[in-house]
Amino acid sequence: MSDHRLYHNPNCSKSRGALELLQQRDLDFQTIEYLATPLAAATLGQRLDLLGCDPGELVRKDKKFKELDRSREFGSHLLSVHREMTTSRAPSCSSRTERRALQLRAMVTIGMNYEVIPGKEEAFEGACKKVIDVMGDADGHDESQLFRRVDKDDSAQYLIVSQWSDEDAFNAFVASDTFKKVTNWGKENILAGRPSHTTYQHG
Repeated sequence: MSDHRLYHNPNCSKSRGALELLQQRDLDFQTIEYLATPLAAATLGQRLDLLGCDPGELVRKDKKFKELDRSREFGSHLLSVHREMTTSRAPSCSSRTERRALQLRAMVTIGMNYEVIPGKEEAFEGACKKVIDVMGDADGHDESQLFRRVDKDDSAQYLIVSQWSDEDAFNAFVASDTFKKVTNWGKENILAGRPSHTTYQHG
């Protein structure tokens, strides 16, 4: 069974579009129709912790919701589910910031250092944009940003700060054909030296 899951609503056009996109990419994933098989409160709480958001952010505030919200029975049900979720989560988090902090402590940050041949900055930055774009689809990737050193006028040194679930996920991406296709350092003669990667753990 795949570790990847799509929580799917066949009645939702965006959910159907996501399903079609994943199928077109021939990815291995499990489809769970959550309306037919609702998640347990504890499982839903774990997913919310991973997303780093509050339950209300996942609720679609449409006309149907407003109609349901007028129902005292529905309101009582929401309250009971909320209580069950908040008491069953481990560890318990009182805010989105705390949940995000827990996420970050479990992750690693990779610092990718590059020195570019003067005059090749634009070509390097274009290549980095492609790298960061494909990182977005990589397993275990969280977010990445490109920085340029500015304390020296003639500096062409760059740093990509990239957050991953673990170092193995990053190494798998760097070794992938996808990464090799978007990195043209050698072909374009862009780098002044060999790049270096440093791994950091959140404190």
